[in-house]
Amino acid sequence: MYAFLQKILNLGCSLLVLLGYTPTESCNGYLYPVKVNSLTGYINRSGNVKIRPQFDSGGNFSDGRAMVERNRKVGFIDETGDLKINTLYVDALPFSEGLAPVRNNNGWGYIDKNGAAVSKHLYKEANQFHEGLAAVTSTSNDHYYINKLGKVIIQPETKTAEVELMDFYEGLAFVKDSGKYGVIDKEGNYLIAPKYRYGDHFSEGLAVIAENNKWGFINKEGEFLIPPTFDFAYDFVNNLANVQVGTKWGYISKDGMFIWKPSH
Repeated sequence: MYAFLQKILNLGCSLLVLLGYTPTESCNGYLYPVKVNSLTGYINRSGNVKIRPQFDSGGNFSDGRAMVERNRKVGFIDETGDLKINTLYVDALPFSEGLAPVRNNNGWGYIDKNGAAVSKHLYKEANQFHEGLAAVTSTSNDHYYINKLGKVIIQPETKTAEVELMDFYEGLAFVKDSGKYGVIDKEGNYLIAPKYRYGDHFSEGLAVIAENNKWGFINKEGEFLIPPTFDFAYDFVNNLANVQVGTKWGYISKDGMFIWKPSH
């Protein structure tokens, strides 16, 4: 079994890039979660067990910590398998920029890599930190971005209560308002007014956008550099994007030309 896993791991990082995902730290020699007899442990790239299967579930390592679950509560381990943050929480998200969002019965907050609470407030919803900012929703349903001290930095102007704040990438973030997505900068100014059916984040200067049930790519001025003609699309990674046409998948370059025509 482990010989087979090793072959998969040797291919894994390349496949992640080709499929449009950003490889995790595991791709640089860290550890991979595996399931054995309903319990999760971790192996290295050679297929050797480094952390014995003992958790109900486990995620990838990020910032030197991996989220694990026992008895429906989550905590975090280090690369040796030591439980650095006890399984106390109802839910959590992986560490990013040194902090992780965690939820208890009262709401979401943030902890550092030693498990110390760093947020003075509890939130209804909380995202990971990206570029020093995290999107949160207060218990009174206000939506804003905070810094690592919990200070409100940006509170975008919105017209309705139907708001979703996406993470910052390349200095910009998508904001959903009135059912449409637009783009703000770190001053909270709209560079692109909400008008798209869906948008998530920029990667290599372009963002995947859904419009009229088709997917394309815009630049930071909101111009479609690649028209929305695809049935689905992933971000550009290393100048290539994985796109779907019908039931087939191919790869395009930033001029919108196929470098690998759609195939099964």
